[in-house]
Amino acid sequence: MKAPWLIPGPRSGSCAQIGKNVHLSGGVGIGGVLEPMQAGPTIIEDNCFIGARSEVVEGCIVREGAVLGMGVFIGKSTKIVDRETGAVMYGEVPAGSVVVAGSMPSKNGINLYCAVIVKKVDAQTRSKTSDQRIAARLIAALGARGRCCGAAPFAVPFCLPEALSPAIAAA
Repeated sequence: MKAPWLIPGPRSGSCAQIGKNVHLSGGVGIGGVLEPMQAGPTIIEDNCFIGARSEVVEGCIVREGAVLGMGVFIGKSTKIVDRETGAVMYGEVPAGSVVVAGSMPSKNGINLYCAVIVKKVDAQTRSKTSDQRIAARLIAALGARGRCCGAAPFAVPFCLPEALSPAIAAA
């Protein structure tokens, strides 16, 4: 049996709230109400896409239809910078935003992590992040089994064997 921290699936803390039609990619972490103590629940609203190895914690909110790219970390102290306007916000990703990991200059030429809103979701973004498209590719790759790794019925593609990757790309 693998150690729990080696299993490549989404993780959710206590009392996290996840909306309808949300896609959680492999290794996503969603913090709950206890991280940190007394924080509000972490909320992912409807129709969001959370990229692989991203984290949303400390009672932050990802508003409806937002897309977080791979490796985006959102906590209460994370600067979320709108590239177009220069506005800086904390703790909440605006609805329909496409967010990627970035950095901002700091003192003494050192750059610090931030999340960057690069654009609003458009048709091109939706075509790449649509759960229906991802699910169709998975079903084609998995065949009629309807099970992920043979263990349980799948709702999100988080435990596909690496051997299926070429089949999914071709589907």
